[in-house]
Amino acid sequence: MALPAGVRNYSYVEDKAVFRTRTQKWLLSIILLLLAFSPLWLSTYWLGMVSLIGITIIAATGLNMITGYAGQLSFGHAGFIAVGAYASAILTGKYKQPFLVAMIAAGLVAGALGTLISLPLGKIKGYWMAIVTIAVQLIILWGINQWAGMTGGTAGLSVAVTSFAATPKGQYFLIIILMILTIFIANNLVRTRIGRGFIAIRDNERAAQAMGINLFRNKLLVLCVGCAMAGVAGALLAHWTGFINGSMFSFSESFFYIVILIIGGFGNMWGVIPGSIILRLVTNQLVPAIQGKSIQPTDVPSIAATISVAIVIVLIVVLVPNRRKEGWRRLKGQ
Repeated sequence: MALPAGVRNYSYVEDKAVFRTRTQKWLLSIILLLLAFSPLWLSTYWLGMVSLIGITIIAATGLNMITGYAGQLSFGHAGFIAVGAYASAILTGKYKQPFLVAMIAAGLVAGALGTLISLPLGKIKGYWMAIVTIAVQLIILWGINQWAGMTGGTAGLSVAVTSFAATPKGQYFLIIILMILTIFIANNLVRTRIGRGFIAIRDNERAAQAMGINLFRNKLLVLCVGCAMAGVAGALLAHWTGFINGSMFSFSESFFYIVILIIGGFGNMWGVIPGSIILRLVTNQLVPAIQGKSIQPTDVPSIAATISVAIVIVLIVVLVPNRRKEGWRRLKGQ
């Protein structure tokens, strides 16, 4: 976490600490207390909204690992979320597996797919990486629509109710716990030797290779970890909504996750939190809140949501020029 003016690290141990100042520690404590006691005063609608934001943060953290820290531009992130969602829905519905087993399997399947596509991508970056991830998402969506016997095809798939999905409070607490765990793991990973290797590859691949960093292995690892996080988020989303179909994982969803990084800043692990909050509030609050009904991501009209997100992007570009330059540098693959 960034230090205030006049504060610096005097040892490597201090540099590794996520929270350095008393203010940062107090702020963390207050946030955790608010999250713990929120179900006492939040309505069902807003409890669902916070749960949706938590799922979004988990998925966005995975994309931030891939794009923000390792510089591998992915425009098909929603495809890996879809893999996790369908894997968990099929395992719990057709094969009667417990939700936690299905969720872990969903993360492993999505991570394995990310590893698989990274094998031929050892020397690809920038625009070419983006094109390949778009192609992968197209294949995933095509497979969902064609494999109707397993996925329900275009009609969609009802997701079995589990103990996790039995009550909104149960959903909320599990999602928040997993969100905190995901952020903790990601923050610690990027501060290790492996994480510094990701950053070196992002900044300059040739220099990183000259320093002895294995480009292929690091790209493979970051895609595996980032896609696994997307898979876990997909499993949570499937059981939170109770129904999934291919339209929920369109290219507009992948684009929304890129926007989250634009809002929060590429390579800023804490930036995915305000980015996710802003994006979900902008898109989902266009639909009037109906007390007692579950919030569905598909409730928001796609045109209105896209226009709203476009306005947010314009405001970010105008008001925060540094993010515009940083995002353009990532897109060029430099």
